[in-house]
Amino acid sequence: MTLQLKITALCFALILLLPAFLHAADMEINPFRTTNQSPLAAIHPLPADSDSVVTPKGRLSSALSFDLASSYTPASTAGERILLDGESYRWTLSFRYGLTDTAEVGIELPWVMHGGGFLDSFIIDWHDAFGLPQGGRDNAPKNRLSYNYANSGEQRLLLDDSGSGIGDG
Repeated sequence: MTLQLKITALCFALILLLPAFLHAADMEINPFRTTNQSPLAAIHPLPADSDSVVTPKGRLSSALSFDLASSYTPASTAGERILLDGESYRWTLSFRYGLTDTAEVGIELPWVMHGGGFLDSFIIDWHDAFGLPQGGRDNAPKNRLSYNYANSGEQRLLLDDSGSGIGDG
């Protein structure tokens, strides 16, 4: 990777952080919404972390969020083999209703899509720019979807066609 590309990546990262430094004193600190985006963890997900402020009694709040995750995990042992290579996209429409001043109920309606994606080259270049390990991603086919698990030679999971649908978490 060229020095010019490394400098460009560093400048891009600094530009993204600049608003946080300029307005840090004015910012209210709240946890941001996050969830485990691993394709296997998504089967039985934990609830997503969200805003720490409870919706006021009698009020309804809503939000639309988008999560994008790129996975690349190859591993094998004597009896098992796994490859998680792909991208997951998740759009979530959520509603929360304040029951009391300290309690609320809510529901999330997720739409999930798995595909080969487009981020592989960007991630490889990012890792090169900052001297981070590639973990084999740089030698794998680009923009491929392959969620694959075998145990004792028996295929237990194989997803290699893109798809989307209503999520359950």
